[in-house]
Amino acid sequence: MQSFLSVLRNRIVFALITILIIFPLTILLLSSNNIEYYLNVIFYTQKIFLIASLFIFLSFITLKEKQIDYKMPDIDDTVAYIVISFVLIATLATLHTNFDTVLKMEILSIDRNIAWLGFGGFLADSFDLDRIFIDSNGIKKIIELESSPNAPLTLRLHTGWESPREFNSTVLLVINREYRLDLSNTYANLNNSEPSWIDVVIPAHALKAGENIVELKSYGPSNVFLTSQWVYHDGKTLRTDGSYYGEEALIYLRDSSNHPPSLFQLAFNYQTLIKLLAIGFLLLALFGKDTLMSVCSQYGGHLLILLILSILAVNGVLFIQSQWEHLSALTGRILSYSLGSFLTVYANFDNQEGPVIGVNNFYIRLYKSCSGIESIAVFITLFFVMIFFNWHAINKKLIPFLFILGIMGTFLVNVLRLACLIFLGAFVSEDLAVGAFHTNLGWIFMLVYFTCFNELTLIFARRKTNGS
Repeated sequence: MQSFLSVLRNRIVFALITILIIFPLTILLLSSNNIEYYLNVIFYTQKIFLIASLFIFLSFITLKEKQIDYKMPDIDDTVAYIVISFVLIATLATLHTNFDTVLKMEILSIDRNIAWLGFGGFLADSFDLDRIFIDSNGIKKIIELESSPNAPLTLRLHTGWESPREFNSTVLLVINREYRLDLSNTYANLNNSEPSWIDVVIPAHALKAGENIVELKSYGPSNVFLTSQWVYHDGKTLRTDGSYYGEEALIYLRDSSNHPPSLFQLAFNYQTLIKLLAIGFLLLALFGKDTLMSVCSQYGGHLLILLILSILAVNGVLFIQSQWEHLSALTGRILSYSLGSFLTVYANFDNQEGPVIGVNNFYIRLYKSCSGIESIAVFITLFFVMIFFNWHAINKKLIPFLFILGIMGTFLVNVLRLACLIFLGAFVSEDLAVGAFHTNLGWIFMLVYFTCFNELTLIFARRKTNGS
């Protein structure tokens, strides 16, 4: 009989080597030379595995004092499970980072009333609009064409503008950094603050075979925006009517109505199932079938509680996120003051969509995801999980102090993340900052922070018993 901690120690080196070394090197060999694509695949792969590791960590909090039957899995089984898990996660990673080369065949009209496929795979009759505001830096999208087009290409944008006065900006669609389409009159005919569909016709001679760079730019006082939404599927056609990540917001579709379902479509339709299977095979590789069956049979109730808390956490994040404006303003002022002590910082706190902070012509807007509110929501959830499973071991008088201290630490970690993001964008690479690192720095910082917070809490806040 071994403790759960001993089991983790027996497998931790193997797990770290797999997550941090073997998978990145393997994907590097399989991926293209595009460093942004490579980093996104690596980050996505590691994110899935680290989420699984976080579940193992929470399970450890629950079961660390328990004794379980642990049987080291055979090396052949371990390798087989790892390979299967890798194939599944690599499929998801490609699905999430390579939309440009898949959604490239035809431009079709979009029905706003079709059901949408959300992150969890559930269907709904409506969707929320999230606005991405455009400035002179523009929003870039890459269109991959197999051959030079013989006819014009139509892009459909869900877009609009906001201003206390009438529209007074110049809006340009720039193709391959040479051809420019002036869309100012089109925007002037739209109603203030009301998103609308517009069709933009790109002449065939402006496009080429291979990679085409399309940028939407705005110059002037009016706030021009694009909407950001999820990818849609109506049973015949894959559709995206907004950005998949924040910086990509033009519309591309692939008509598949006359073809059998592709592997991409199957992976898209069943991505939630693939994700669960990948995590399941990872757990089998780390602990083996016999150990997992023993844990589930003896401590299934504890694991069910973790599942319920996870579901509650998602709903809690949605509620707390609605209060992001106040925290975003405070984050912006601390960031501006701290960076301003040794750099020239541009700061605008009057923008209704969130403060804008800039260094060396690189600017970020502190919207919901940058305010730190999501990190705080995640911390609150994990904090109460930690307290729940260590109720008899922690000095209860210290719980309010630990809670406040943890919230403050989470807030400062988010400020540090944004500072790193600004440094990277201002002095290294804008594309790298707003792409792979913007998407992934937050959860990496949060995972490291809470792991350290939990360990320090269990060391310094244990309840003294029998004079010890």
